[in-house]
Amino acid sequence: MRYSWVNNQLKIGKVMKKKKEIKSKLMLILAAAAMTNYAYSANEKSQQVSTKCNDVKNCQCLSMDNPIILGKLMAQNIVNQDPKKSHRYTEYARVCSVYGLLKLAEATGDNSLVKQALTPYEWYTKKNNYKKIWKGHVDGNVFGIVPLEWARQSGDAAYRKLGLYLANDELKELRKEDGLVKYTRFWIDDMWMVGALQALAYEVTKKQKYADIAVHQLVVYSRKLQKENGLFFHRPDVPFFWGRGNGWSAASMAKVLEVVPNTTPEYNELKKYYVKMMDGLVANQSKDGVWKQLIDDQDSWDESSCTGMFLYALATGLRTRLLSGKKYEQAVAKGWKGLAKMIDRKGRALDVCIGTGAVNSKKHYLKRPTKNGDFHGQAGVIWAIDAIIRLNKSRNKK
Repeated sequence: MRYSWVNNQLKIGKVMKKKKEIKSKLMLILAAAAMTNYAYSANEKSQQVSTKCNDVKNCQCLSMDNPIILGKLMAQNIVNQDPKKSHRYTEYARVCSVYGLLKLAEATGDNSLVKQALTPYEWYTKKNNYKKIWKGHVDGNVFGIVPLEWARQSGDAAYRKLGLYLANDELKELRKEDGLVKYTRFWIDDMWMVGALQALAYEVTKKQKYADIAVHQLVVYSRKLQKENGLFFHRPDVPFFWGRGNGWSAASMAKVLEVVPNTTPEYNELKKYYVKMMDGLVANQSKDGVWKQLIDDQDSWDESSCTGMFLYALATGLRTRLLSGKKYEQAVAKGWKGLAKMIDRKGRALDVCIGTGAVNSKKHYLKRPTKNGDFHGQAGVIWAIDAIIRLNKSRNKK
């Protein structure tokens, strides 16, 4: 009898535990449903929670399209990718990913990973360690976007000093022939590396000199690299519309136009190039909502980093009213649906083109290796997630 009673109690205990687990999951679902709309819809009145599951660790859904959940997964993946070597934290793709993590933390109000993300950068804020950062190249100086973004959010003086050290380095000696920063190469990537850094310097200081160079740099690049279809060559002598290269361009224009005053010289000219590019992107969006490794070649493969960057640029344009119209709304809705399928449950962007130099060969771009979770993809996709969440929030305020 004693053992029978014990067994009964064990069975009862298991049932009660199961009920608690079910109740916990229901509470998660109800809490999630009470939050701001998770997924973007082109029809404002029909924005709904479109995720099928709120259990991040154990989700067995065929797909998840909840930007808050996917953003959390990606942010966790970013901080978990420990290179073991401190100088690796300064690589531009990682820097751009951490920048996205900080933006996402602000948009969602979830700062749980910020301290861990900033820990490797803390060393550079001590004494004169900031002078040891790699500078003298756009890919090195873009490191400044992380400390400047954190200074913008927190007011931290040490991070502000670190970021401005790199922004000011680019302004010390402008080119006499065109007034551009001395590290100009006319590679399309430079548009983000310079534009975002200078735009953030303006956000933190409100000094017009940073806004002026940010806009001017992008305008001159656009004059030289943008073609009639709105897309950009990788370099003047490399006539291919490479996906991520255009992603850097699209993201940089959206960022700069969002934050600098519209009275900045050449602002309207830059806006014209931006809108022209957005039209070119909408025209070349695939039926699945994503964009290709070579944008105008629908036989090339779906690429996540450029898709994320394009969505960031489009969604930011809609939120800031740089863009308006049904075609852009539909492009964002369709693009998010496609991009969400390119993120796995480990928080990795899938099918990311690895770092790619400018080569005058179509085969060069079509044969590039891909890597899941590569920081080029983590950056672009987490930017898109942040932009979608901010767009949703702006719509809900109406």
